[in-house]
Amino acid sequence: MNVFYLDRDPVTAAKMHCDKHVVKMIIEYAQLMSTAHRVLDGEMYYGLTKNGRKIKRWKLNSNMEDILYKASHINHPSAIWARQSNNNYNWLYCLFTALCDEYTHRYGKVHERVLFDDLERKRDIAEFLQLTDEGEGVRIFIGSENKLFSLSGSSLVVSPYMNADQKVVGAIGVIGPTRLNYGRIVPIVNYTAQMVGRVLSDRG
Repeated sequence: MNVFYLDRDPVTAAKMHCDKHVVKMIIEYAQLMSTAHRVLDGEMYYGLTKNGRKIKRWKLNSNMEDILYKASHINHPSAIWARQSNNNYNWLYCLFTALCDEYTHRYGKVHERVLFDDLERKRDIAEFLQLTDEGEGVRIFIGSENKLFSLSGSSLVVSPYMNADQKVVGAIGVIGPTRLNYGRIVPIVNYTAQMVGRVLSDRG
């Protein structure tokens, strides 16, 4: 658990990370911030490891309980530093988001671990599917506008499809970086949703 303080500016610091650390440190920084939230805002209890060993855990009485990593290495100097002050935490958060952007810039894709963590939040996915039911046609959710994928710096292009009764029964979407080629993706998503809806209507 380390924090690479390579420059006072977190964006510059992110750009100075080597390729190996751009891939690895996104997760470590997320773990450090999760630990800070749990220790400062959570209620401590004793749980068990996979080996049956007693271990301290912290539970949050909010929807963040299903989002954050478990507390880890709480006495590590980096973990203590992250929760020592608002300035420290905010700098680390800015480094984390800048590093997500740097990963996308270098590799042309979203960091898979962050994206998978987002996808595992089934409750948020249910809320997203409800959004597609609120209007017809393609909808675009970019970066911070997009609750489901806000932490991974991703965007979502989605369109609902309907059955023969014109009832929304599902959605087709594309997840990608905020620099997604919307001019190309939007018509593809729209066309695919229409074709799926047409097939369902014909079968109905």
